[in-house]
Amino acid sequence: MRPIKQKPRGLVWVAPGREARFLAPLPVRKIPGIGEVTERALRALGIETVGQIAAVPQEKLEKRFLGNGERHCTAKHEAAIPTNS
Repeated sequence: MRPIKQKPRGLVWVAPGREARFLAPLPVRKIPGIGEVTERALRALGIETVGQIAAVPQEKLEKRFLGNGERHCTAKHEAAIPTNS
């Protein structure tokens, strides 16, 4: 089975389990919500691809790009998500 299949209207089907491999080489600008300013800030950190940003610890990205209030909201949101433990 091919891992990637082009579909009509620009849609792409990626085989389950191959998502990270497909996304890794894409430029960070392809991530919804990353605009010109954030792209420049990421490039200043040496981050240009989705794979590179995925390799950075979440805490480092939060410290650089979120204010204290936003980090607090993110932590509260994650704490509110039920787990199966």
